[in-house]
Amino acid sequence: MAGCSFSIERQMVIIEDRVYGKVEVNEEFLLELMASEPLQRLKKIDQHGARQYIEEFGRVSRYEHCVGVMILLRKLGASLEEQIAGLLHDVPHTAFSHVIDWVFSENNHEQDFHEKFFEKIVLNSEIPAVLEKYGFDVNRVINESLFGLLERSSPNLCGDRLDYSFRDYIAFMGKDDGRVKRFLKHLIVHNQEIMFNNEDVALEYATHYLWMDKEKWADYRSVASYHYLAKALKLGVDEKVISFDDLFLTDAEVMQKLKYSKNEVILKNLSYLNPNLKVELVNKEQADINSFAKVRFVDPKILDKDGSLKRVSEYYPELLDKIKIHKERIVDGIYLKVFVE
Repeated sequence: MAGCSFSIERQMVIIEDRVYGKVEVNEEFLLELMASEPLQRLKKIDQHGARQYIEEFGRVSRYEHCVGVMILLRKLGASLEEQIAGLLHDVPHTAFSHVIDWVFSENNHEQDFHEKFFEKIVLNSEIPAVLEKYGFDVNRVINESLFGLLERSSPNLCGDRLDYSFRDYIAFMGKDDGRVKRFLKHLIVHNQEIMFNNEDVALEYATHYLWMDKEKWADYRSVASYHYLAKALKLGVDEKVISFDDLFLTDAEVMQKLKYSKNEVILKNLSYLNPNLKVELVNKEQADINSFAKVRFVDPKILDKDGSLKRVSEYYPELLDKIKIHKERIVDGIYLKVFVE
């Protein structure tokens, strides 16, 4: 699997990760969880949802990201319990990842639809038995509010946010140009919170994160691809081409059901999902679609040399101007003219 491969040496797993390099894992409970059906399903869920159909590079699976979060937390000295929480945190993702948030439009600003099913998916699997076998409380492990290194709200840093930004950057660029290694070098943990120890590196990361949102996560082609796949999925559910439970299958399985439906409207929406998709930003009257994207930004904390905590925007107020401009680009909706050449 691209970005994350495994080999066995002396009864331990060696993970070759595209972000963190070679990592040894020998805890049996982690290996059993990684081999569990809910985690294995994530190998067939693309982190970028609809974008996988409009670009032929930059693929990252939800499984790779989950393992990556576990590794990052491990490197930052997190407890084994928090490492488990990191490994499991994306288990409830539906097919096509966050596209589902556009299917059920009341969720599309927060992208949290999958979180509503965390407890159900985990508890109805072999995961509780594995955790109980090794003395872990499943109810604690699935309570992300207990793990401040794994999850924190924006604009703070957390293991989840850091790993997907590192992983996506390397996937999109094809390699690490040194940027990610520099970010990792200057990450620290203070009072159970991840932050930087250098304001210049923190600014570079915050600026890099904004660039990733503008050029990749919320760029106009991505917005269009999400829009059309969500329409196909919504119609598929409404027309009983797919069931609600089918949404928890893999990307390929759900796509096959949509294509085999022979529903002309579904197929028309799916026809936009190809590398020849072109979009143009237009006014409301000219638009084929009006859609939205989640606004992503960070304003990391920095542990100063005198022991005080400041956000990077306190050193560089211009960051707030860049965030404001980025929000204005997205928050009122995006009107697009769409072409397929």
